[in-house]
Amino acid sequence: MRWTSPKLNIGIDVGHSSVKMVALNKTTNSVYKVKSIDMFNENHVSEHTDINDIVIQSTINKVLDGLPTKNSDFNIALSTSFNNLFVIDIPQVSDNEIKQVMRWDMEALLPEDINNYEFDFQILSRNRKDKTITLLVGALQKKKIELVLEVMGKYGDHIQIIGIDMLSALMALFNKIEVVDDTVGFLQIGADHTTYAIVSATEKPSFITLPFGGNSLDSIIAKNQGIAFATAREKRIKNEYYKQVDALEKSNNSIEAELFEHVVGFTKNLIHFNAHYFHKYKKNITQVYATGGLVNDLMIAEFLKNEKLFLNIPCQLWDPIPENATQNDSQSALHYIYGPSLGVALHG
Repeated sequence: MRWTSPKLNIGIDVGHSSVKMVALNKTTNSVYKVKSIDMFNENHVSEHTDINDIVIQSTINKVLDGLPTKNSDFNIALSTSFNNLFVIDIPQVSDNEIKQVMRWDMEALLPEDINNYEFDFQILSRNRKDKTITLLVGALQKKKIELVLEVMGKYGDHIQIIGIDMLSALMALFNKIEVVDDTVGFLQIGADHTTYAIVSATEKPSFITLPFGGNSLDSIIAKNQGIAFATAREKRIKNEYYKQVDALEKSNNSIEAELFEHVVGFTKNLIHFNAHYFHKYKKNITQVYATGGLVNDLMIAEFLKNEKLFLNIPCQLWDPIPENATQNDSQSALHYIYGPSLGVALHG
């Protein structure tokens, strides 16, 4: 009997410190394999500024090693450290004019010349009374797209989608849950930054990107101890700085105190954002879902689950990959990292 390799939809999340992959069987839409490779561990990188196209290409090749890629499609999720998700209203125009009109509005919202970006958009609603169209727009830097196409090498011709990490993670979330009447918050906590979305069945989604992630925590540790960034990162991942949250709050240790203040400052920004949303829409957030690599950090996970310290809202740590999803999975403890790669694979 001849065995044929399965055809796969492969989602790849190219992050700031690791590359994550989820492969879905096209026939069954089930998880075939998940894999993550840390660019620091595999490439002997000591500072996050050392990560370049050679390191990324090497890591992608290692992530894909052993996969039946011949008849597979690739879908890429990218992240950026600036706010790259926007909800805008444009005048009612024909569908083939939307992209041009959208560009006029986007020009004032981006940190660089508009010609440096590629855009993806989704129509959220058409308001006949106001004669407007509400769009969810994502912006990606062209140089980042070109870099990914280059480092994908021989796989480049099989790329179907290049998307935004947060939108991909949201897609994976809403494939599992349904927002009916509640208003929920969604946190994607990565290495370089965190994106927070508030989503309701009746109102426009709201997004904010904050400079909070594993890199900011590791920089605090590295600065206070006078050690290399990679060494600080390794110590944090091994939970050498973990303490119960209440003990961390009262700590006299300079590193622990600064880590706690950094997390509290991040939380205050989210509280202000939630308050702004309530002022605008008169809706309270009833539930927060949190995912992303930093959720694997014991200190962060405990902080998120502590309602008194974190937003006074129940927070559920969301694992995108079902338990025992695949026999090929040896990284079950790291499932929080796979939201964007799962979402972009599903999109394919």
